Amino acid sequence: MAREAAVISALIARLEAHNVTAGLLAGWKFVKIPVKEVEGEKDFPILRLWVPDSVERAQGQLTIVDGGSMRIKLSVSTKRTLGVPAHCTACATVKDACELNGATIDLLLNSTLAKQIEFSSTGDSFIDDLSINSHIIINAVPVSCISGGRRA
Repeated sequence: MAREAAVISALIARLEAHNVTAGLLAGWKFVKIPVKEVEGEKDFPILRLWVPDSVERAQGQLTIVDGGSMRIKLSVSTKRTLGVPAHCTACATVKDACELNGATIDLLLNSTLAKQIEFSSTGDSFIDDLSINSHIIINAVPVSCISGGRRA
């Protein structure tokens, strides 16, 4: 599996593992296919995965993803009527779910990363009639590979 695909697959598996009864994301709608859908109040809270961005630079025979340059975007949407504190708690829950493999802290996402997960925000949070929406960016550095060996 390609190393970036391995990172995304590990993230999806981790979020799905938390998206079960009694899991951190129990009751959430998790959309792992990056398409827009019409959503209603019954759908919240929603966690959506977007297509990642990456930049690479060559260093000798190794191709290395530039520090923190694989950016995986997740969008978090909650009911507007629950307010900003509840939305902030939902965003914190998503971050915790990304970092926890079951009850164990795993910041290297099943060894698919060369350095630990870091989070940032796009700064484009917004509120509409039904929801409060934020983007969480996971800055990730996949493990190195030999040039031409990304698919291994």
